[in-house]
Amino acid sequence: MARKHGSAEVNKLFKELQRLGFRVERAKRTFVIFPPDSMPDKPKYKTHGTPQAVKAIYSDFRKIYGVELDPKWRAQ
Repeated sequence: MARKHGSAEVNKLFKELQRLGFRVERAKRTFVIFPPDSMPDKPKYKTHGTPQAVKAIYSDFRKIYGVELDPKWRAQ
């Protein structure tokens, strides 16, 4: 699978994160994800936004933010 920035799978994940209150911004070749205002002490998260990064985003968000992302969004 080619590393495709902004693939449909990644865009769905980013929409789910936005629904949870995170702010996703594109910065040149990366995406920067800012935590919601309710988590002021948490760091921002940077990712390339490729399909290979999805699994890492799941585990990192569980560890860093305590957010359990629902894998059902993938089936939509």
